[in-house]
Amino acid sequence: LEQSGVTEVNWQLQRASRGESFEAECLTALSRATTLRTADILLEQSNGLLREAYQSLVRNDLLDRSAAEKTAEETPFDPAVASRLDSLLAWADFGLHLTRPWNVVLTGRPNVGKSSLINRLLGYERAIVFDQPGTTRDVVTGETAFDGWPVMLADTAGVRDTTEELEAAGIALARHRLSAADLRLVLIDLSEPPTDDDDRLLAEWPDALIVAHKCDQPDRWLDRLPPSALRVSSQSGEGVEQLQRRIVERLVPIEPAPGTAIPVSERQIALLRQAHVAMTTNNKSAYLTAVTALLGG
Repeated sequence: LEQSGVTEVNWQLQRASRGESFEAECLTALSRATTLRTADILLEQSNGLLREAYQSLVRNDLLDRSAAEKTAEETPFDPAVASRLDSLLAWADFGLHLTRPWNVVLTGRPNVGKSSLINRLLGYERAIVFDQPGTTRDVVTGETAFDGWPVMLADTAGVRDTTEELEAAGIALARHRLSAADLRLVLIDLSEPPTDDDDRLLAEWPDALIVAHKCDQPDRWLDRLPPSALRVSSQSGEGVEQLQRRIVERLVPIEPAPGTAIPVSERQIALLRQAHVAMTTNNKSAYLTAVTALLGG
């Protein structure tokens, strides 16, 4: 067909040629959803909800290009529009995770059972389990969903003081992944007494979800166990479902109600942030440029 002069045009370009580039952007996000729950939210956005929310940022502000040239005292920003803009930005991170899984990284000193736990959470053997400490050198990942929310689990190298070059490189990579994670799980081994490495990890990541692993074995931590620690066993399955619920509570503390407008792309979020900056500086022209571009695709 191409040799006969036919040009292949994908559906996004077809919509753009009809002035529907914004709709194409929303549908592209919908096509990248990996769960029914996220697809349902994205479908609601693409069915006109998000377009109406963006249009209201201009239509209800009673601004036009001539008004943009006036002083702040003559044409102050409408507080209702400012509230709508803040509401959209409040869901920015959530909106990106509708097409990108939340990143959950497991850490702990060697041999606390990170590989066993990630296999249990995934429901299949993704990480190789071996009883020699420090054998994990690279980051092992697996994607799943908890309660309909997509999650990427990462099993990293055991963190401890070491002089072995290859293991040290793996630990450095683990720390990099930990710093960028949406949620960190710090594993401690209940069957072994606490060590200095455990204390350093708990102090380094105070906001982490603490997992008291191997709870099916005798407790060697006793009164040293942090009160917030969740007892879990990869072998018996004890505490695994509760851990999944706790992960969801940390990643999605508030769920959007039906009818909530949520930005679905980095482009949209960048423009919303530009509009917010323009609003705080009372730059009407820059504000209108940003909000009108939202629907430009």
